[in-house]
Amino acid sequence: MFKTRQRIKELEREVDLLRGQMAVQLFSSEVSKIYSRKDFGYVLNYLGLVGLGVEVGVRKANYSEHLLKTWKGMKLYSIDPWEYFPDSGYIDGSNVKQKEQDRIFKEATKKLTEFGKRSEVIRKTSLESVSQFTDVSLDFVYLDAQHHYEAVKEDIAAWYPKVVQGGVISGDDYVDIEEPDNKFGVKKAVDEFVSENGLELILTIDGLFPSWFVQKKDDSSKSE
Repeated sequence: MFKTRQRIKELEREVDLLRGQMAVQLFSSEVSKIYSRKDFGYVLNYLGLVGLGVEVGVRKANYSEHLLKTWKGMKLYSIDPWEYFPDSGYIDGSNVKQKEQDRIFKEATKKLTEFGKRSEVIRKTSLESVSQFTDVSLDFVYLDAQHHYEAVKEDIAAWYPKVVQGGVISGDDYVDIEEPDNKFGVKKAVDEFVSENGLELILTIDGLFPSWFVQKKDDSSKSE
């Protein structure tokens, strides 16, 4: 049994190494591409962005867990209020009652304990927590909190100054949706941000709800 578990771990490491190599090869090609958000950690490693990172909108912490396994960074802050918002514009299937939010919070924190000091959970909203971080201090931010247009626009505006030059701001679900149970305006907010700042937008190519990836311009490269 021990040898079997050991061999499984060896195979997992081999698969991780292979996937990382493929992700870097795709990103470093003439036209930069990223297959899936699961490859973000490998791309961040390739770019040397291995300091501090933030995920905003954690829920069950599945993606925080994945990042901590693939990204070689110093520390990941996982931020989520785990709070029910009954009377707001937050129309999303994730906006469940408080009892369920508390249960999910316990599940998430338990999942991240194995990473020790590399993981810190902050139970606050995006805008409540952003003031805890100094400007130009984060290697990357991944936004996956409230998806309606106003919230995404506010999150990008609040977190972008916290990212280092050459760092990355990114997020999930690059779509606009108007449905009774889901109201997304991510695409509109991201497109405006990219256009206003003259940035390059990279989208994952693995599905109908792609993640988006933007690298902050390095001011030192600008001519005086």
